[in-house]
Amino acid sequence: MTVQAEKGRAVDGGRVLVVDDEAPVRRLISAIVRQTGCTVAEAADGRAAMDTLAREPFDLVITDLRMPRMGGMALLEECRSLYPETDVMVLTAYGTIPSAVEAVRLGALDYISKPFVGDDLAQRVRRCLEARRARSRPPSPVGPLVELGRILTQAYDGPAMLERVVDLVQSTFAPASICLALFGAPSADRIALSVDILAAAGAQSPADLGFPGPTIALARLIASRRTPWVLREPGPLDETDLDRTEGQAITVPLVNGSDVLGWMTLVRPGDAPRYTASDAQLLYVFAFQIGSVMLPSRARQQLAEALRTVRRATLATVRTLFAAIKAFDQYTHDHCERVSRYAYLLGKRLGLAPGELEHLRIGALLHDVGKIGIGDGTVRKRGRLTTDEIDRVRLHPIMGASILSDMDAFADIVPMVKYHHECFDGSGYPSGLAGDAIPLGGRIIAVVDAFDSMTTDRPYRRALPIDDALERLHACAGSQLDPQHVAAWAAIVGEGGHVLPDARGLDAHRQGFSPRSERRCGPFSQHD
Repeated sequence: MTVQAEKGRAVDGGRVLVVDDEAPVRRLISAIVRQTGCTVAEAADGRAAMDTLAREPFDLVITDLRMPRMGGMALLEECRSLYPETDVMVLTAYGTIPSAVEAVRLGALDYISKPFVGDDLAQRVRRCLEARRARSRPPSPVGPLVELGRILTQAYDGPAMLERVVDLVQSTFAPASICLALFGAPSADRIALSVDILAAAGAQSPADLGFPGPTIALARLIASRRTPWVLREPGPLDETDLDRTEGQAITVPLVNGSDVLGWMTLVRPGDAPRYTASDAQLLYVFAFQIGSVMLPSRARQQLAEALRTVRRATLATVRTLFAAIKAFDQYTHDHCERVSRYAYLLGKRLGLAPGELEHLRIGALLHDVGKIGIGDGTVRKRGRLTTDEIDRVRLHPIMGASILSDMDAFADIVPMVKYHHECFDGSGYPSGLAGDAIPLGGRIIAVVDAFDSMTTDRPYRRALPIDDALERLHACAGSQLDPQHVAAWAAIVGEGGHVLPDARGLDAHRQGFSPRSERRCGPFSQHD
């Protein structure tokens, strides 16, 4: 099966990962793909492929379906969730029409059956890579954040890691110059360390271009805001700059928890497009990680106290993924924080031990992390979702569990994330578990997840009053939700409304609730 010369035009340096557990087949596919001009790497199964993707980016993955450890469908789901910029082509000897449809539904770009013709495979690879270059992809925060996660999980020392993060900042935000500065004592304005990075030939430092840094008082004010960044034009920085929607420069604080460590300013050339709030939001995620790298022992010690059993590299990755939720969708980020707090209260009422409560808090915080693999147009859509959109939303528990599945310290958390949309009567997803077969954390999260979804405004409907939400929870007790947990949560809410955030305006009398889609096990949307 050789590729003929007249069909062998090169595709100019595409990077392809070939995944197959049969070494002879894997080598043959690799040889054919190399003749198209691509750089090729190989992996023996899905797990090895994910390890390779974590180390370096690829344009296209060609994967078999049936493999040990992790098969092609699971690899496809994880790839679409964690590496959405990477296309996937499925190739298998066990191909059927249903499996082909399922692979395409999950996001595969193409499907080829074995035995294959070498010329056909080569042409399909070319078409995939040419289509990839031709299509217009909207900017996504996920790609840079995934690369940031790769950097943070490698065994670099502090300076080497910081250098790689700064390189990524340059490639992502295209500044002419960057200034990184650290304050000295916590209450002093003195700058202990300042570094100017000139990214373009002939560039000047931000200060020389008219963008001095903030005082520690102003940096703290910026860090305390809901939008913790400043879009700027040349001139001294003051509070009048805080509400700009675009600017030649961005200044973000470097923070670790409640501590403001310093600040970072990026400046674009004067004739370049202005930075926007989306740029600033993504840079803020980078700034958190840079703050951690610049003071690694202090930052990681505090993070380790928050998640005591988690490896340091795992901490950085999960923190990045949670920050990606915020960059992706502010509501989902805030919803996860509320659900985490509610789940802790309910777990405490049910008598969980301190260690179990900590796992529950973390599981609830990350229960929707899989939504970073769903298009934001679907997440924010007004009105009913289509059948395809519902199917994609329903993948988010599996995607979330897959993101965390390699982390040993999260063994008790993965089931909560994966099964928080199961129904008590067995009619939920993804596995149709029922009753006590649903992990305890999943049953707890299901109750408070539904409550928060009903009592907050969404693009497709207004929030319900608390009493109406509790009535709907009781209506679902025994079908969708664990009745014991519904009763316990209703008691908590009845005893102290102060546990609920004031900002949601729940005292307003709101009617006309209309869910986006018909449900199989209850009168409220289970897709949130």
